Amino acid sequence: MPVILLSLLISLPTLDDGGRTPSRTAVEEAHQLLAGTWTVVSAVDDGERIGAELIRQKLAANGEVEIFSQTIQIVSPETGEKKSWIFRLDISQSPHRIEFITNDDRVLRGVYRFDNDTLIVCVPFDDDTKRADAFDAPANSGLIRLELKPKASPVALQPTAKIASATPTAPPRATDAEIRRQHELLSGDWSILSIRNNGDDYNADLIRQKIAENNRLHIGWQGLYLTNPRTQAKQSYTMRLDPSRTPHTIDVTNKFDDLLHGIYRFDGDLLTICLNKREGLPTPDQFDAPSGSYRVLYRLKMAPPIEQVTAAATPPPSPTDEAAEQREKVRKLLVGSWRYTDGKGTVTTVIRADGSFVFTRVRTRKRLFEPLTVTSWGSWNFTGNLLNITINRSTDLLLARNSYVARIQSIGDSTMVASDIFGELQTFQRLR
Repeated sequence: MPVILLSLLISLPTLDDGGRTPSRTAVEEAHQLLAGTWTVVSAVDDGERIGAELIRQKLAANGEVEIFSQTIQIVSPETGEKKSWIFRLDISQSPHRIEFITNDDRVLRGVYRFDNDTLIVCVPFDDDTKRADAFDAPANSGLIRLELKPKASPVALQPTAKIASATPTAPPRATDAEIRRQHELLSGDWSILSIRNNGDDYNADLIRQKIAENNRLHIGWQGLYLTNPRTQAKQSYTMRLDPSRTPHTIDVTNKFDDLLHGIYRFDGDLLTICLNKREGLPTPDQFDAPSGSYRVLYRLKMAPPIEQVTAAATPPPSPTDEAAEQREKVRKLLVGSWRYTDGKGTVTTVIRADGSFVFTRVRTRKRLFEPLTVTSWGSWNFTGNLLNITINRSTDLLLARNSYVARIQSIGDSTMVASDIFGELQTFQRLR
């Protein structure tokens, strides 16, 4: 039914206030002016200005928007996913109106105009927000204002059949086999030979004492893992690879959900990784981390398997009956509904006795092209004082198949205190 309704909406002529239908020539000219590839040069999201670099990294690949005869397409710079919306115009109104029809049948009612070679669009990001009638997006308005410039000369309007058959050129992407091969090359235990942190050099001895136990970094299929030698806290980061680029890129997500861009290369049995320390910085273009770059350069060498190193180690003593009983008590207390609040919003987690869980994050403010609510499902287990969770599926594709570890500091009938991999404490309140 939604598809039929969309087809009807598209086929309806655009009417002015007097019920008159604009001429076919006028409609074609309006579409001709919009057709082509546009670059988003600035955006104001509910009063917050977003720069061109952040747009390229977070909102639209290369900052580009492709407009066809009846659709607008954006490629996610993080996932490569293509997002296409149907749109329709009403050129009889002043300012001209544009309505976007999303994949979930929401209708976003906005306005557009041209300022020399600049296309300006103002549209709400929710369908329950009234139509934009001006070209500003102040705080708490629920509106987004975009300014776009043509990448090249607008594409001339062709007959409908030809436009329908046109396919935008997608950026080259690595094949599944290429990505799998890179994961195979990276997977395993690596010895950290040296680190250059924003101009400061760390040698192997300092790394062993302060940063990574036994100078070891373990790279799994989905992330990077190391153990703090002082606190024994496990630190984990999720990662995503793109071997189609030169140099190969690696994106790492930390515990704050910051996306840190980086590059990596192999040189024999050596691995070099150069990674940003802050979100929003462009992908490094060289393997160096001088002062003021806010980058970290890691030099690593493939290490012997963990089993060979630890085979001769004395096995840990078996836990006493009392310790085992205490762990089982904590495990039972974990089952239930918990909530905590941080700088991004609230997180509600339901931990079930069958080893499954579901958590829902509700953000305080909706951001451009980001969902207000994210729900994830997965499994959990409790060993020692560590709560291990694995996300099996999520409404945010970047979270799927990721694993996280938290250390339970204290737990009672109404409150739980846990620390993350960095030792940061978080207090949870039991809901039921």
